[in-house]
Amino acid sequence: MAWHDPTSIAVMTEDGAAVAGLAIATASLVAVNVTGNGIYDPIGSFVVGKDLGMVAI
Repeated sequence: MAWHDPTSIAVMTEDGAAVAGLAIATASLVAVNVTGNGIYDPIGSFVVGKDLGMVAI
């Protein structure tokens, strides 16, 4: 296994953050459609931005 390779760890972390971002975006859009309240869209965007920012750091 390549668990000691920093490149593999970085790629897996970035891919995991991207998938988590897709899940958060989907959940926020579903919440907007179910409730009719548009506040969930910017909240989802903020959470995704923070997620990707933390991975980038």
